[in-house]
Amino acid sequence: MKVAEALLIKSDHQKKLTSLKQRININVLVKDGEEPSEDPNELIKQAFSISQDLQGIISNIYLTYARTKLSDGRSFINVINQRDDLIEKQTILMQAIENSEQFNRCNISEVKWKKIISVARLQKQADEISMKIRELNMKIQEANWQIEMYDPQKSLVTIVPPCIEKVG
Repeated sequence: MKVAEALLIKSDHQKKLTSLKQRININVLVKDGEEPSEDPNELIKQAFSISQDLQGIISNIYLTYARTKLSDGRSFINVINQRDDLIEKQTILMQAIENSEQFNRCNISEVKWKKIISVARLQKQADEISMKIRELNMKIQEANWQIEMYDPQKSLVTIVPPCIEKVG
């Protein structure tokens, strides 16, 4: 199985788990004399089973990423971490930009506010990071369709063709 397929299964499990949580919450309390439309205890059992399966899938995906080496010697997990770091930096910049604009919209008093940051500079930086994230995401998705899931029985290390290059 390819990593991309495992990621699709992971997504399906997450959706099922979300649905089960909602159904549990709807059915745990009923009017006196009425019956729930579904047995919440059975739903909880199903949710626990799916949660356990989900954790196994996630662990295998992470093990696969950690054991997969790129042609340049980097581990695939480092590329994922690089992308996550870029996402965090973009979030920081976007929050700073949004907060600098809130004062203009919410200012109804006589207080004068002064921006301490250059919104244009931060926006340019956020846009550049966003482009790097898109590039990395495309390369990660491409690689996910090439990487076989880690099999503890075989204990293999996958070498991914050079579709992912170091970004930024």
